[in-house]
Amino acid sequence: MADLPHPWDAYASYQEKLSKRSSVDDLAWGLESALDKILDNPSATDVTRSDVLARVVANGARRNRYDKVLIKKFVEPATESTTPSCEARIEVRSDIRHLQRVLSLSDFRMLLAVGAGEKQAAIAESEKIAAPALRARLARARALAIIKLAA
Repeated sequence: MADLPHPWDAYASYQEKLSKRSSVDDLAWGLESALDKILDNPSATDVTRSDVLARVVANGARRNRYDKVLIKKFVEPATESTTPSCEARIEVRSDIRHLQRVLSLSDFRMLLAVGAGEKQAAIAESEKIAAPALRARLARARALAIIKLAA
């Protein structure tokens, strides 16, 4: 194979390293980061220095590990389909009844509709108010509900 011009020899070298990997792990993502660095600015003078690219690989691998931890912490628990306990169901019903007593009928209806997953545009139409007014009323109703439930 003919010698490639600067920096494509480094790019080919990292592509070869990546092609020898049998799994997509943190190091593979780090190698991808090095390839991206070379492609972002191939005319840069530091783009093929081994210490710079080694640092890019390490940072890419670290960033991938960090992303996995965040996904595991925040996304996976939200996607689990666990059935709430009887105590939790009773507590929620009690909170809903309490909010029904202390909030105005329209505020309670709006919060209930948001909790049921209705789109804000549909709620605004049913309440006969503009969308920005609905957002403001929802913010006030949520704040009031938090205060009332904490009492």
